Amino acid sequence: MLKFNEKRFGVVYVRSLIETASTWRKRRGGGVTATAAPTIATPSIPSTSYQQQLLTRSVDKMFEEAELSGVLLLAGRKLKEFPAHLALKYEISDIISADLSDNRFVHLPLCICEMCSMETLRIRNTGLRSIPSAVQLLQSLTYLDLSGNQLINIPSALFSMPLQILLLTGNRLEYIPREIRQLSNSLRELDASCNKLKSLPPDIALLKSLRVLNVRDNQLTHLPSGSLNYILNRGDI
Repeated sequence: MLKFNEKRFGVVYVRSLIETASTWRKRRGGGVTATAAPTIATPSIPSTSYQQQLLTRSVDKMFEEAELSGVLLLAGRKLKEFPAHLALKYEISDIISADLSDNRFVHLPLCICEMCSMETLRIRNTGLRSIPSAVQLLQSLTYLDLSGNQLINIPSALFSMPLQILLLTGNRLEYIPREIRQLSNSLRELDASCNKLKSLPPDIALLKSLRVLNVRDNQLTHLPSGSLNYILNRGDI
């Protein structure tokens, strides 16, 4: 059956930091061991002390470390704008993970959309109001967390990426585009809870890889005929 566990998402995300940093070092370093790369402390779920430790480092330092590790950690900086000048100063165009959460970005920085090797992107609780169509350039992205923002809609371009985990909880979404069917072979977890959804698209039934679905605390008045029953009764869930 379909299940939801919020803590699970945190574990998946942190595990991805470990895996992506390791993969990135091999990809960039080839046969050379990247001994200069900083050690990334990654407890199973990020602790308050760990977050405070990151905040003591300058933003410039975090970009420097991202150049070595492939992981950009800018969460909790209260930044109003993404420091694009630092993205030019350091070679981070090929990073594969970024956490921009708990800042004050109203729009997704376009330079982030140009980091085509990105596999994991977390940008929650920033006041984000829109997603540019350029997001479709992130053709390696499998994990996207947009929770706790001010999104009213999401562009169909979002579904042209190979997303496996998509977190949209705590926005102002009134509908999910039917183009979500483009993720039929990849999407495993979808959290659209705490929005203003009035219905679900029938295309939800086409998400044959879906294992976790959360649509609680919405304004659902009806469900598309047979679609949710189809998902719930599939023998492989």
